[in-house]
Amino acid sequence: MLFWSPEAARSAWTRLEWTSVTAREISESRTRLGLVLLRDCAVPELLRVKHRIDAQTDLEKGRLETVAWIKRLRDMRRLAETKAPGIFLPDPSQDFVGRAEALEMLYAALVEKQGRALLYGEPGSGKSTLALKFAWVGQGAFDAVVFQPCGQRPVAEVAAELAAKLKLGVETRPPEEQIATTKAWLVGRRTLLVLDDIWEDDVMKELVPGPPVSLLCTSRRRSLLPWISLVNSLEVKSFSRDEAESIFRIYLGDETTEKHREALLEFAERVERLPIAVVVGADLLRYELDPVPEAAQIPEAEISFPG
Repeated sequence: MLFWSPEAARSAWTRLEWTSVTAREISESRTRLGLVLLRDCAVPELLRVKHRIDAQTDLEKGRLETVAWIKRLRDMRRLAETKAPGIFLPDPSQDFVGRAEALEMLYAALVEKQGRALLYGEPGSGKSTLALKFAWVGQGAFDAVVFQPCGQRPVAEVAAELAAKLKLGVETRPPEEQIATTKAWLVGRRTLLVLDDIWEDDVMKELVPGPPVSLLCTSRRRSLLPWISLVNSLEVKSFSRDEAESIFRIYLGDETTEKHREALLEFAERVERLPIAVVVGADLLRYELDPVPEAAQIPEAEISFPG
C-alpha cells in the first residue's frame, strides 16, 4: 500500500519504492500496489490507474476499506495458488495487464456471493481475456471451472460441445437431454461457468444453471442480458495509456520502450488503444525493430484480428 500525501510526493525514497513495485507489476503481470490518499496532493500519471482509496475526509472509513482490499487481494492470491479439481479452461494470456478493479468486482460477485456477472464492450476490448484471467485467478474457490465459447450458434450446438467437454456421454442424445444433463452436472458442485461472447439472450438463457453455480458472461452489448444485475455488469473499455505502455514493455522490453515511448504511444492512440490491436501491434513490432519509429507507423489496415 502506498500512502499518498505531499510529504510522500516529495520523498525520493518513496518514489524509488513505488516505481520499483510498478516495474514488478509489469514484469509479473499482477497487481501489487494500492493507493491510499491521506491529504490532497497531485498523483503521478503512473499511479492514476492504481486501486485508489480516499481517506482524506474519513480516516476510519479509509482504514476499513484498506484492510478489506488487502484481504481480498490476499484471498485472490491464495485462490490462484490452489487448483480446482475440474478445470476446463484454455491457457491464460501471458500479456494480461491492469484491470485490477474489474477482477475485484468479479471476486465480490462470483466468489463472495456466488452470483452472476457480465462483462460487455466493443469487439477487441479484452472481455474474453479478462474473463479467462479471473477464471484462472479464482479457480481455487470452486470445485469446477468451465470456459465455454458461444458466439452466433444455437444453444443445442453449444450444449453439445459443453457436454462433450465435460465427458458426460450424452453426445448422441436429443438436445433437451444434453442441456438437462449438462445443467445437472454443473449444479452438482460449486462451479464457475464462463459463457463467452453471447449474441442472443433468449438462446443462451436456456443453458444457464441455477445456484450454487457462479455465472460469468461476456457479450458485446449490455442490453442482451437484462437478467444480470447492473451492479454486477461492467463495460470493458480500451487500455489506458499506462496499460498500453505496459504491453509494449512486456513485448519489447523496458529499454526499447523507454527509447521509443512517444512513437509507441502514438501508435496505440491511432488504434484507439484497443487491447487486441495494441497486443497484435506490439507482437508485430517485436520483429520490426529497426527502426521502431518507422515500424510503429503500421497502417491500421495491416493489423488484422477477429471482429
